[in-house]
Parts: sequence; C-alpha cells; structure tokens
Amino acid sequence: SIKSNQIKSKSKLQPMAAVAGSLVVELGEPFLAGCVFYLGHATATPRDRMREIEKQIAHHGGRCAANVEDAGTTHAVMEQRECREYEYWRAREKTVVVVHPEWLNACLRAKRVLDVGESVLYSPPQSLRGVDAMRDCVVCVTGYTGERRRDVETMARVLGAKFQKAYDRTVTHLVCFEHEGAKWARAKELKQTHIVNHRWLEESVAKWTRAD
Repeated sequence: SIKSNQIKSKSKLQPMAAVAGSLVVELGEPFLAGCVFYLGHATATPRDRMREIEKQIAHHGGRCAANVEDAGTTHAVMEQRECREYEYWRAREKTVVVVHPEWLNACLRAKRVLDVGESVLYSPPQSLRGVDAMRDCVVCVTGYTGERRRDVETMARVLGAKFQKAYDRTVTHLVCFEHEGAKWARAKELKQTHIVNHRWLEESVAKWTRAD
C-alpha cells in the first residue's frame, strides 16, 4: 500500500544533525560522539576548509562550541602556540585537550578518536615560522611509504627545513627507514650527509630545537 511504502521509505532515511549556521548533515559512523570542539583558534585554516571540518564533525556525532569556556568543551583546535599562550594554558587549566588540525584530520581518516600522544604532529607547534636552527637543513627521505613518509615530510616542513625528494650533494639529512637502498649508499659514499631516522625529527619537534 501507499502508506506501507511511505513507512519503508522513512525507515531508510539517515538521522540528521544540525551544526552552526543551521547547516544540516546526515549522521555517519558516530565515533566523535561526546566530543565538543572549539575551532576559533584555528585562524590559519581557510574558512571553506573549516566549514567542511565542521560538517565532518557533525557527520560523525560531534559538535562545535562557540567558546572554549563553554561547558562540555573537550578539544580546542589550534595551529600554533605562538601568540596564543594564554588561550593554550587556559584550555589546559580547564582540562580541554589542545590539538592541531592534523589530529582531527587523522581521526577523520582513521574513523576513530586517536591518542594525541601518538604523534608529535597532533599537538600545535610553538610557531608556524619553524626553528631557526633548522633553516639551513635540507631533508630527504628513503624507505618510508604512505602515511609515514607523509609524516616525515610534514615534520621537516613544520620545523622550517627544506624537503626535497631527490638526493644530491645539497642534502644535509637523509631520513632512512633502514640502512639500505641507493640514497643511503650514495650518502655513505659522499660522507657529508647526516643519516638519521624519523625519531630525529620527532625529537626536534617535541623539543622545538634541532636535535643532535
């Protein structure tokens, strides 16, 4: 019957969630349920990208707060700590977890809430200007693939180093997954490149200095 068909049709509809600006989106896998995000500190992210992030948060069961002081706020998204030290420590005092947009993007890719301690890229760096001591570093990578290779490149750029895909005499640091391969052999031959792994970059980001 027409009535029974209408009931079946309604049963196929996905639940909806409202976000800022009366935007309505379909609910997907609700792995962000219980998470409340303040996005006001993420001023370097383009507005259209931020709007897409808001939609994704709502799509997965989370919501956005108008102020970091709002009751129930669980996460504050911030690109850097420079010029925002007060906001950073104020959020920490309120037990709000301060995260970098990369953490939120990683959660959306993984479809689960990740531990912020899993990567140094998940917390906001001291500055978007990088580390002065890293500006003369030229970083190349070998042996890393997929997400891990992308993280190596991102860490190098966050620190203010130059990243290049090809290995040549200008490379100061070769990030090796294993001590093998053409790039590693060439670096050993030239004896003028520091051979390191991803932990050197992680330590440099964590301490915000050029690690030994």
